[in-house]
Amino acid sequence: MLILIYFALGSSVSQLRSYIAAQRDLSDGVTLIPILLVVFIGSSLLSSFLSIGYTVGGVVGSLAMVESVANEHQSALLPAHSDLDERMPITANLRSSIRLLQRAGASRWRGAGHYTLYSAVHFIFVFWSFICGAGILGVAAISAGVTIVLARQHMLCTHRMVVHPAVAATATLLDPWMEYRILFLPSLIHAVVQQGTILLFLAPFRILEAEHIFTPDSDSASYSHWPSPTLLFSVQILFLVFLLLILSLILLLHTSIVLTRIEAALLPAEMTLLGPFDRQFKAVFGSSRMDVDFSWSRSAAILRTVWRSSWTLDTSLRVGKVYAKMLGLQSVVLLVGLGSGFIAMRL
Repeated sequence: MLILIYFALGSSVSQLRSYIAAQRDLSDGVTLIPILLVVFIGSSLLSSFLSIGYTVGGVVGSLAMVESVANEHQSALLPAHSDLDERMPITANLRSSIRLLQRAGASRWRGAGHYTLYSAVHFIFVFWSFICGAGILGVAAISAGVTIVLARQHMLCTHRMVVHPAVAATATLLDPWMEYRILFLPSLIHAVVQQGTILLFLAPFRILEAEHIFTPDSDSASYSHWPSPTLLFSVQILFLVFLLLILSLILLLHTSIVLTRIEAALLPAEMTLLGPFDRQFKAVFGSSRMDVDFSWSRSAAILRTVWRSSWTLDTSLRVGKVYAKMLGLQSVVLLVGLGSGFIAMRL
């Protein structure tokens, strides 16, 4: 999706430059109305795109990951849930999820401050590594390292998203070092899988570029290499990369669920979640209270327990549907924005 935005913005800027150059050749000068319309449409497109991504992919997605359905140890439902079917997941329907956020007095952008800080620090280090010429693998390694270091900040973002009210999510269950011990392994696995997925997504473009099939500055002469002697081998490699990408996305989804559930389990027992959640720490930590020894081996045992208990088809499908709806809404916004910008440029 980010690649689509990149090409779309590049096309829009190119059209805007062509329009300004054409208008300068006329005696009337440059007309500012189409330019202002394009700027307005672009800013509205970007804000709507980011809002959908954070509300649906962030808040609703986190609720879907931690929600426990048909569990006898669920936390008490909020008054806003009174008219909902307890047998159905709250996040099964996107409209009901948004209504829940509104009726519970929770903003759609709850936790955006913590997430902005987390994203800004992550972007600074990744951008710095890119400027320094770390290469694709170097940037991926630095990005994974920053994700691991900021594991506790990511936990605070999750707490802000799922706790009611959000302002109560500043308290934590354990001291920071003990929490970081628990979060280290799931954050490490999630970061490695995430960067591996990104590299697999970029791999087809590198293969096609190596075969002179896809280049940023290609012209009609670039297609003279077709058919390449190694074209069949390249297609086979692309198919293998595609299969690995699908498996990586499934694994990335599961690692996200595991990490989010461990983060939610670190909430103090007196805090209320927006959705039903298994608050029995015995099911996750092996003890009814937090009086166990949190060594590295104990953290690994916690990860294995949550990993096995979270691998359910119902949860994976529900979370996958949430992200599919997010991508669908973002695609609609992107198409509408590009169409409106194209019309504005023709005025």
